[in-house]
Amino acid sequence: MKKKVAVLLVNNGFGEVDWILPVLDKLSKNYTIFTYFRSQSAFNSLKTVNEIFYLWKKISKGYYVEKKFDNFFWKSLRKVINTIYKKNVKINSFINKKIHDINFIENKIFNILGLKNFKISIFFSEFGVYSGWVEIIKNNFKRPLIVHFPSHSSIFNKKLSEDQFRKVRVLSGDLLLISAERDISRFANFISAKKIFVVGVPKFDNWWINKVLNSKLDFDKKKLRNKSVISIGIRPKFQFLEGKDFIRLENQIHDIMKVLCEIKNILIIIKIHPKTNPPEFFKILENYNNKKWTLSKNHLMRLSKISNCTINSINSAVPLDALCVNKPAIELWPVRKNETNKFNEQKKLGITIQAKNRKNFSRLIKLVLNKPDHPIWIAQKKSFMDIYKCKNYVTLKVINILNKSLRKMKNSR
Repeated sequence: MKKKVAVLLVNNGFGEVDWILPVLDKLSKNYTIFTYFRSQSAFNSLKTVNEIFYLWKKISKGYYVEKKFDNFFWKSLRKVINTIYKKNVKINSFINKKIHDINFIENKIFNILGLKNFKISIFFSEFGVYSGWVEIIKNNFKRPLIVHFPSHSSIFNKKLSEDQFRKVRVLSGDLLLISAERDISRFANFISAKKIFVVGVPKFDNWWINKVLNSKLDFDKKKLRNKSVISIGIRPKFQFLEGKDFIRLENQIHDIMKVLCEIKNILIIIKIHPKTNPPEFFKILENYNNKKWTLSKNHLMRLSKISNCTINSINSAVPLDALCVNKPAIELWPVRKNETNKFNEQKKLGITIQAKNRKNFSRLIKLVLNKPDHPIWIAQKKSFMDIYKCKNYVTLKVINILNKSLRKMKNSR
């Protein structure tokens, strides 16, 4: 009997693995899990979060990081052909089949894991990136079940902007898993509504939260003694800013640090987004007492649990990691000229409490430290629970959907 393999295709990095890993954990009892990273940066992103990297290594029996020179001949030929014939559809289709031949992945599984008699039964690919692998694999007669899933747990805007709508690509998989019912109207633009399944967020299952919380901190626990603890999950996008926007972001970070460092007996734990490593941000930190702050690679769930509250950039998934462990979160105010709250669904729903400016930020910090049971934080938690109703059985729900879909696919052949 052939061994069953489930392949996880990682396009960007940590966020994708974080969302789907509890499902892979349960599947690993009956499937061999193999991870295919589209780039070295995607793999490096995963390594920046200790808990998920450790748990992933236990669950995934092997992995491969795609190299720039993989299928170099066919990629070069496609580039030449497109230059001459201006993207000839038939020729492109032929070359893409060569580049994204599932035999390539099967050979990697054979060489890395030593499996001889196996079949790829499930192929996971998040929904945010157009994947040549999915487009080619879907046309194979004996193909795996193709499952799309979110790359993060944030609430999405119900409607797409005109620019976003132009970039929409039809999802070619068999299933699309989404976190909340309100996301259906948006993703009906991508895939048939019959293929959309609202499941919740697997990583919010209590059994999985406990696994994440049962990890070691990457700094000395003594730093926490008799301290107020604030964790900052931030993605300072200096590389995309210039002029006044750049200065406003600099000023905002200074404002945050000044307000927090004025608090006696405080520890500020800073978690940088896995896809960023901004030198400008670290240069700003040098201006402040390094006994009051520390950098961490721990998961934000873990950091939130030991904190009085978290602080996050606008439109971030950080508040969700805090609220799932019953800790409040404060969102920073917009700094970019074109950054508005028009598409900030989490703010509209009350999941994020946004500071208006430095003065208001200071007031909210004092409020959360002195009155953690204030109605504003209770309402925030309620808003979170109203959206993410499923608790402790999301992963099982996903497994049941996968099993039912696999049986249906088998019977249709």
